[in-house]
Amino acid sequence: MRVLPDDLMNLPHREYWLTPQRRPRALALVARWSDLMGIAANVLLLFVALIVYRTSIRPDHRAPAWWFVVLLASFLGVTALTVVQLYRAFSDRS
Repeated sequence: MRVLPDDLMNLPHREYWLTPQRRPRALALVARWSDLMGIAANVLLLFVALIVYRTSIRPDHRAPAWWFVVLLASFLGVTALTVVQLYRAFSDRS
């Protein structure tokens, strides 16, 4: 994101946050929340792979459907939290 032109970034109050003195803070906020989303996506994929692996080892022992529902709901919750926190952070002009 450090090399991305300002007109390609979609932030609330872009003109304010992408001034030279505020740009490092804005990029740090986006990087921190992007890291969290990356971790959440990896955890989701890891557990889905585990469910698939366990099912392929013992086809008679299928994982309950609620496991995947809980995983997906957790991922969507983290996504919603990330969106809300980023919007709050970039809506605040302090």
